[in-house]
Amino acid sequence: MKGFVKGVLNRPVTAVVSVIALVLFSLLSLSNITMKLMPDMSMPMLFVSVTYAGASPEEVDELVVDKISDACDSISGLKSTTATANENYGYLQLTFEYGTDMDEAYDDVKSAIDGIKGSLPDDAGTPTIMELDMDSMADITLSISGTNDDINVLQAVKENIEPELTKVSEVAQVEISGGDEKYISVRLIPEYAQQYGLGITDIANAISAVNFTMPAGSVTAGDQKLSLNAEVKYKSIEELEQVPITVNGEVIHLSDVAKIGYQTKDASSISRYNGHESVNVSIKKKQSESAVTLSRGVKKALTRIEKNNPNLIIETVDDAADTILERLTQVGQTVLQAVLLAMGVLFVFFGDLKGSLIVGSSMPVSLMVTLICMYFAGFDLNVITLSSLVIAVGMMTDNAVVVLEMCFRKRSDGLSFRDAALEGTSIVMNSVIASTITTVVVYLPLSVMQGLSGQMFKQLGFTIIFALMASLISAITLIPLCFMIYRPVEKKDIITNRILKWVSRRYEKVLRFVLKWRKLTFIGSIILLVVSLSLSAFLQTELMASTDEGIVSIKVEFKPNVKLEVMDEVVLQLEQYLADDPDIDTYTSDTSESSASLTAYKADDSKKSTQEIVDEYNTKLSNISNICEVSASAGSSMGMSGFTNADSKEFDIASTDRDKLKAAAAEIVDIMHNTKGVLRVSNSIQETGTKAKVVIDPVMAQSKGFSAQQIAGLIYNNMSGKKAIEVSVDNETYDVTVEYPKDFYENVADLEAMTFTNSQGVSVPLSEIGSVVFASAPQSITREDGQYRATITATMTSTTKDAVSQALDQTVGTKEFDGVTFETSSMMEMQNEEFAALGQAIGIAVFLVFMVMAIQFESIADSVLIMLCLPFAAIGSILFLLVMNIKVSMVALMGILMLAGIVVNNGIILIDMAKQNQAAGMETVEALVDSGTGRMRPILMTTLTTMLAMIPQAFGIAKGAESMQAMSAVIVGGLISSTLLTLLLLPTFYLLLDRVRAKAARVQKKHREKMQAKTLSREEMQKRKLKEREAKYEAKIAEKKRKHHKKDDNSEWTDDNK
Repeated sequence: MKGFVKGVLNRPVTAVVSVIALVLFSLLSLSNITMKLMPDMSMPMLFVSVTYAGASPEEVDELVVDKISDACDSISGLKSTTATANENYGYLQLTFEYGTDMDEAYDDVKSAIDGIKGSLPDDAGTPTIMELDMDSMADITLSISGTNDDINVLQAVKENIEPELTKVSEVAQVEISGGDEKYISVRLIPEYAQQYGLGITDIANAISAVNFTMPAGSVTAGDQKLSLNAEVKYKSIEELEQVPITVNGEVIHLSDVAKIGYQTKDASSISRYNGHESVNVSIKKKQSESAVTLSRGVKKALTRIEKNNPNLIIETVDDAADTILERLTQVGQTVLQAVLLAMGVLFVFFGDLKGSLIVGSSMPVSLMVTLICMYFAGFDLNVITLSSLVIAVGMMTDNAVVVLEMCFRKRSDGLSFRDAALEGTSIVMNSVIASTITTVVVYLPLSVMQGLSGQMFKQLGFTIIFALMASLISAITLIPLCFMIYRPVEKKDIITNRILKWVSRRYEKVLRFVLKWRKLTFIGSIILLVVSLSLSAFLQTELMASTDEGIVSIKVEFKPNVKLEVMDEVVLQLEQYLADDPDIDTYTSDTSESSASLTAYKADDSKKSTQEIVDEYNTKLSNISNICEVSASAGSSMGMSGFTNADSKEFDIASTDRDKLKAAAAEIVDIMHNTKGVLRVSNSIQETGTKAKVVIDPVMAQSKGFSAQQIAGLIYNNMSGKKAIEVSVDNETYDVTVEYPKDFYENVADLEAMTFTNSQGVSVPLSEIGSVVFASAPQSITREDGQYRATITATMTSTTKDAVSQALDQTVGTKEFDGVTFETSSMMEMQNEEFAALGQAIGIAVFLVFMVMAIQFESIADSVLIMLCLPFAAIGSILFLLVMNIKVSMVALMGILMLAGIVVNNGIILIDMAKQNQAAGMETVEALVDSGTGRMRPILMTTLTTMLAMIPQAFGIAKGAESMQAMSAVIVGGLISSTLLTLLLLPTFYLLLDRVRAKAARVQKKHREKMQAKTLSREEMQKRKLKEREAKYEAKIAEKKRKHHKKDDNSEWTDDNK
């Protein structure tokens, strides 16, 4: 490692050239990286839609939807099926497990449906399978009107604008709505047509028979052989009036039985922009393109279109690119502010501009490396990744601060700048690598996460990993190099150091007091932790926080069978309300079928938040009319509003008996209406519509010369008209439609008097072969996994939602119904799944941090001790969320995961120095006091640089990053509490652990001594016995010798005597 640093110091030119290369490649990456508001997200869902013309919801449910649902039940990976049957059509929502291959799922669904196609009714359409597109919102919305009323705007849009827009390479789809479409009406004169025995079908066939082009062979002309066509074309109304019709051998003209002229088709929808009727054009981008590139291409095309169509007024209602660029610019400014704040903190602590700039240089270099890595990893530049850079900015300086401080220390020891840079960096290199790894490992679980949280935060995690690894490389290369070149001098006598010395003395007194009363401190800390954790019960939850994009969406649901003109009267009232509101800049409206939608865009100078405007609208517009329900919500240009639920409470109920379900839903509706604070209640199963049916007698129809199906077709033609041909007049194409005069069949009596002419020329009234009856039918039928489902929704303001929701949980949530069960709503189920996934990721991250520290310290006890920083960090996070009234969401849980890798670093710094002091021979208390006072400065520096970078987001000051506020709040609150408690409680816990270790050591020593004593006494006994044996043996030998000598003496006496 030392050789690596030495190589960097020896090659400064290489380092400078590398930095220049980084600047170049980062600029290239920034210019080519895709810009989006949020990361791409997808959900494993398939939708199957099928039409069944003329069928009631019950028939669609029983004959079509139920069969398709049963066929798909056995598909692998299928999680749930929600089926909805409406009049004339039905659809199924197939939800799969995350990780399912959706291409295979699509093939499986298609195979399952193909297998039961034969059992579907003949009149049912072919089922269509679609994958859920989270990016289906229009990227650009245009409003087009004419400079005068004589211009056919719709025709001009279709012929002049739509083709030009589709030529733009980034455009995937162009949709047109609104406008008046002209056609040529052949309006029968009923009495004349009846006199000649002619009906709509006869007239339409006569017109189409004389308007054709067909090949007629070939003909030679000189040296050429030309193809020959025969044709009859009508190019004016006058020519159409002369269409011949043969009746009983007599030729009459079309003008004899009909009036021909231009008419405007009955509007199926009405669109307006700022109160003026217009044609709306919605433009969607290709999947591979971004909204920004789409906007550039469309703006170029609009410049040409406006030049070629001066009689059209083209206004851009909404451009997602503007929102994206505005939000990214705002978050980018927050990143810049974070860099400046961090550098300001460094200057305050170091007191030297050179030293501050040296450490500060690591931030732009790390950011440049991060941008390059993001580009090559295929990441987008969005609110999430930019917010991760805000968080990373504060952590980028941690390693640089540690390296520079050690370089200053070695310089103060008398080393040269070069040697100080080399020695200082080499000493702390292992510790900064270990510290970086500890922080980085918490993001590894994100790489394997699935679901919304995995898609949303995977880029965030890897972006921070890129930034931290870049800061590590910068700290061990750029910092020592700059220290050697620029020769900074640490200023000791500055006001910051004087303040720190004063704080350090007070801290030392407090720390000694805490260490003296360590047991009481331990008990108090446990009580504080328990109380704080108990406060978490008061935290509210949500899946995802809403982002204030300045868009207000108003939905209007009308009662069944309301005429379009009547609906438009209500919409006009709402438009006038928006026009009078000074907080609204522009607005659009779109009315069709049984609903209407209005989108309002907040004025730039508005002082209100979008949610405040939404609350005001929900309060004031809830009773605007008794034929509809009006609801307002905060909109999103990227379709993210569906994941937020700021002002409503849902209850989902299910049953196999639809009547019981309706009764339970009605009772819940009554309870909600009587709950204070509820503005409006909607019930998905309540509304029913009355419809008229023509019941045809097939036997009577056959006897009159018709089939029942023929009669149904003739009724439809008489009521709606029949398109005969298309003609081109003055370069504009018109449909030629044969129809009866408007309101000719206005009521039931007129319908029953309708006559049909059979092949014998006999007129047969409808009343002889059928009857008109009225029936009540549900608007729709919804089933999930075989059970009927109903959703009852209460709307309130965002400020009263929590209180009203609690009241509804106590009144509605505790109710019991016979045969009816409460089910988890799809939104709550998704929230539970995402929270569980993030909880698992947090658990894995905590274990990885523990594992890295255990390897680093080679001690389980020390690692567990440092991990105690985490629960005490939770104290600050919980309190901060409560004070700021921020809800726990996926983003907040992500903040907890990140906090696990941040707060332990302070504990590592403190405990590592305490262990070094003890190894140097210091007593434990003195070692802890010296460690606390000595490491207070770097702890405060790293904490402040990290925390200050996130304060704008945490307090909601940073524009464009509202969705990330919860994450920053969790980290800032956790850093505040963990820093304070680390400096006080961690030494206390360490001292307690040290006392336990000392006591354990004493016990082990006594045991060892006792064992040694036992061993010694045993050895002494063995030695004594051995000595006794030796004494006995020696005595025995001596006795033998004595006897031997005595024998020898006797032998000598005997010989002498002899």
